Amino acid sequence: MTYLNDHPTVDVVYGSCQFIDRGGRDVWRLKSRPWSFRRSLLYCDHIIDQPASFLRREIVDRVGPLRGRSLHDQDYWLRIGIAGGRFGPIPDILAAGRIYNDNLGSSAEIIIPMKVEVIDRIYRENNLPAFYVHRRRRALSNARVRGFDSLQPAKPSHWWYGLKLLAGALRADPSNALYIVGHVAFLFGRHARRGLRDPRRS
Repeated sequence: MTYLNDHPTVDVVYGSCQFIDRGGRDVWRLKSRPWSFRRSLLYCDHIIDQPASFLRREIVDRVGPLRGRSLHDQDYWLRIGIAGGRFGPIPDILAAGRIYNDNLGSSAEIIIPMKVEVIDRIYRENNLPAFYVHRRRRALSNARVRGFDSLQPAKPSHWWYGLKLLAGALRADPSNALYIVGHVAFLFGRHARRGLRDPRRS
């Protein structure tokens, strides 16, 4: 990897990720963005798409392997951030993921509990700076808010799930009401523009 050779202090390089359907057609792309530990932890922002990332062996040895199936890769990026790892985004498309209806990553019932578990575990296992410690309730609230991203309004069961998420987010941090309402309203608007279709297939 030329980038890693030219940037010896970078531990993780990642790029954009293309998503394709069963027929190999381009469905959508996740553009690479600068890494932010703050956004990843406090807003449960899944910044890096794992297939489009490459890691140095040294950082893997320092942080350890990925956890088991119960936690997705955002947990790993947060652990690397806590360990002082450096991230380097590049605009190039470095991977392509194929989308299926039965992908685990498409299941709200699987993804949403993972998001909350990731944030809760990071807080339980690490001595974070006071800035983050004092915002634990906000982080747990936002983990539920970001769960709305995985819901599909065309599925009746997801409306009930959404109500539970809303209640859980408010219970975790009642002062987060403005952000909660704003994010949900944004998603409703996006779905309305796309005719209540799964945004990953638009």
